[in-house]
Amino acid sequence: MVPKRIVKAIGFLCLLLLFTGCSTNVDEEIKKGEKAAKTSFINNTVEPNEKGEEFNYYLPEGFKVEEEKKHNVIMNKGDTYAIIFVNPNEQSDSEVFIQNFMNHKEEYKTIQTFEKPGKKGFFTVRETEENKYELIVGIGGVKVTTVAKASDLELLSKELMKTAISIKQD
Repeated sequence: MVPKRIVKAIGFLCLLLLFTGCSTNVDEEIKKGEKAAKTSFINNTVEPNEKGEEFNYYLPEGFKVEEEKKHNVIMNKGDTYAIIFVNPNEQSDSEVFIQNFMNHKEEYKTIQTFEKPGKKGFFTVRETEENKYELIVGIGGVKVTTVAKASDLELLSKELMKTAISIKQD
């Protein structure tokens, strides 16, 4: 007969393996988000579908405008909120946001940059609370920020980078 403590230990290990196998691997989700942001940055030319007071922009499907101010737009899709910030003093090749992230790199799980002629893109993720992550994507003087679960990073990276791409920076 097998002792009870061995049976309990095996049961515990099985549960641990089950839960570990079903949980999202955050690093993998961040990598997927990075790839989606980079792909959007490199391959997309997105036209604005929304007119703002100071700038026009692409509003992702399902999102609605919550509030608009001079250099900001707050948009949401259900419980997911995103903020567009445009620094009118910066061009699409600006590194101001990138340098700021690098100056605080210990706060971020990842900081990635992308380049193509005349444009510098970026993708950052940092943990804000348990199982929630601040995602910031952008180009030059435009950044789009949201807080999401790891499992939502890929889709949001793709869509929010399209928003950043759509904003003209002179």
